[in-house]
Amino acid sequence: MILTTEPTKEFSKIRPSYGQNSVITVGEEKTLKTANFRSFVQFSPDKMLRNQIFKTKNLTTDLLCFEGGQSLKPQKNTESDKVYFVLEGKARFTVGRTTRELPAGTMILVKAGQEHGIINLADQRLNIMVFFAKLPPEPKK
Repeated sequence: MILTTEPTKEFSKIRPSYGQNSVITVGEEKTLKTANFRSFVQFSPDKMLRNQIFKTKNLTTDLLCFEGGQSLKPQKNTESDKVYFVLEGKARFTVGRTTRELPAGTMILVKAGQEHGIINLADQRLNIMVFFAKLPPEPKK
């Protein structure tokens, strides 16, 4: 997917204003879906919240919202690689036996089968976008 802030000549008449979530179909072309992650931000004092932004048969995009001190318990996903993108706040990621504190603007790749967890150590809120794709089947030998 290519994201751009500059509309093309043909697209400028139908582009929604920034901040809106929309679905656009033009003629016979495929549907274009847009979303502003801020419209999916929700927090709970009890636990981290996960809000799905996009889902197709091949890709899922979720927004993880953490209050201070909340965490995503260590887990393994054997079916897909994941990319986590820290949008706001600072997160402590543990992947396998390696732990790193990652500030906003940082991305991390977690390969299928790697145990990983996230902790928000700060008092401020933390928002992380996660992208995961279904792994293709192994080629037949």
